[in-house]
Amino acid sequence: MERGEGDAAMNAGVRQTMSRQVEQLVRLTGDLLDVSRISLGKIHLKRDVVALGSVLEQAVEACAPSNGPGNICSWWFPILLPTSMAVQRDWCRCLAT
Repeated sequence: MERGEGDAAMNAGVRQTMSRQVEQLVRLTGDLLDVSRISLGKIHLKRDVVALGSVLEQAVEACAPSNGPGNICSWWFPILLPTSMAVQRDWCRCLAT
């Protein structure tokens, strides 16, 4: 593949697959390191209790692409959550991921 042997389209597809898999392995390794650091007490989570709906709204906002010219994006989530449903989270960690 590196020498240009074989079908160019197949080689490009294989490289894209390998690239995605390497990115996934990097993320998984980072997550495992975070779990280890938390278990060893090297990272202290500052948890607060928040409504699940606000966490979901912030997650969608953070993941949505910009709505600039030519980039139209619409999100629709038909989910009704009880107002009393809450979760614990560390705000800084939520923003980092």
